[in-house]
Amino acid sequence: MSGETRLPVVGSAGRGRDTVPSGCLLSSGRNLPAHGRLATWTALFVVVATPVAIAYHYVARAYFHQGYPWDTFLVNSRFHFNDYYLVYLDAKHFHPGGATNIVYSPLLHLLMTALTAVPAAAGFAVMCATFVAVLVAVLWSWVTAADMDTGARLQQVAILSLLSYPVLFLLDRGNLEMVVFAVLAAFFWLYYARRSRWAWVPLALAIASKYYWVTLLLLPLSDRSVRQAVFALAGAIFATVASGMTLAFTSGYSVAAVFHNTLSTLSARGTGYGAYLTIQHAHTFWSALQLLNRLTDYSLSPLPHLDAGYFAIAGLVFALVAYNVLARDLAPWRKVTVLIAATLVLPFESFDYTLIHLYFPLAMLVCATYPARGIRLALALVAVCLVPMAYYYFTIWGVRYDSGVSVLVYPVALAGLIVVPLLTGEKERLTWRSLLTWTRLAASDERPASGVSPALADGER
Repeated sequence: MSGETRLPVVGSAGRGRDTVPSGCLLSSGRNLPAHGRLATWTALFVVVATPVAIAYHYVARAYFHQGYPWDTFLVNSRFHFNDYYLVYLDAKHFHPGGATNIVYSPLLHLLMTALTAVPAAAGFAVMCATFVAVLVAVLWSWVTAADMDTGARLQQVAILSLLSYPVLFLLDRGNLEMVVFAVLAAFFWLYYARRSRWAWVPLALAIASKYYWVTLLLLPLSDRSVRQAVFALAGAIFATVASGMTLAFTSGYSVAAVFHNTLSTLSARGTGYGAYLTIQHAHTFWSALQLLNRLTDYSLSPLPHLDAGYFAIAGLVFALVAYNVLARDLAPWRKVTVLIAATLVLPFESFDYTLIHLYFPLAMLVCATYPARGIRLALALVAVCLVPMAYYYFTIWGVRYDSGVSVLVYPVALAGLIVVPLLTGEKERLTWRSLLTWTRLAASDERPASGVSPALADGER
């Protein structure tokens, strides 16, 4: 059983082995004694490692007279908040004869269009304030232990927010991933803490905002809540179409032009065919592969072949991840950790601000029943991704790039967050008999007589 507390549902061979670990996110604030220790270990690592990185880069500049990139673990100081201000201009001038770029998706573009009604700085301040408020709520409610001293909890919240590399990087870039983080926080709260039938709404908005979060549909599917998954997918399609039509009405573009521009923007942000940006402050397997390819003077493969090969391999890896999530009775912390890690590490392009979503696996890990196999190692891998790791920058063709060792370290840590939960979890698989039971329950939306899963709870609201 690997030491994990389980609420029974009809699972492997109908024996009721799905899991709902005890903890703050999964059981409305009830914490185990180990919860405080796990959160404290994470905060202690961050409070040591991030100041060390700050000191390292300060010394490099002040005493060794090194400029960018050695003087910071963030992006060049000339480009603070660029991700926000550039898309603000795209949205403001989105009309025939003006800008053609879609801001990530029609839904996020529509949000930015609304923000152009106020000065750019005011809209940016509102977005940052909302993000920080949600982050503090996540840390206070889900990560810190309720039975700890209030002062200690405040210290942990301050450390995990003010000294976290993903938080600092996200705020420095001003990326709209802040909005996605807030929406996903609502999804996890409704789905696990509240067990609400409306959890599909924020999931649909997250998918419509940045399409790669379609991977989280595997969570309700794995819990036999096909209705939640179908509603989320349908809601995402509806939000995309509705926002695209609204943009067409407000911008003067035709509906076809809006969606053509959306596809053009997505294709431009795809593989990049060796674009330099994909090895800057990035953490995907593709980024690491491109960096190694450049360091070896393209000895691995010419880029078009490398693109195609990577796409096939990444698809196969995610298919294996999806199979394990759907066909194994894994604890919720294992499923969430594996899916988010795979979503962050497999795309062609994913920059370090998306590491902010590791706070959701962190919340699940510290709230899971302890001890359970793999928790401490998974927590250590999450902690590695919460601190700066760019202590060395590579020279490529005689030019010092701002591509540091973190481009190699983070993908390894994320790969570990896929492998560890799967290898240390239960070994059982769904049999054909239990698969038929799963299909029957999903189709009829019945509740199993022996117990409930998070998405099929009798107290579902």
